[in-house]
Amino acid sequence: MYATNRVSLLSEKFGITAIPSKPTFSRILNMIDGEKVGVVILEIMRENFELLEPV
Repeated sequence: MYATNRVSLLSEKFGITAIPSKPTFSRILNMIDGEKVGVVILEIMRENFELLEPV
């Protein structure tokens, strides 16, 4: 159940439809902007927990 929820989250938020291998995922992580990822994570937390004030 937990893995299914994670796959749907990746699909909905990032358009990732299949889980890549660890080396591929590492290369993808090296290409993304950490600040933008942080903003997305905060948005997800706000949606799920409604604990944080909007930035």
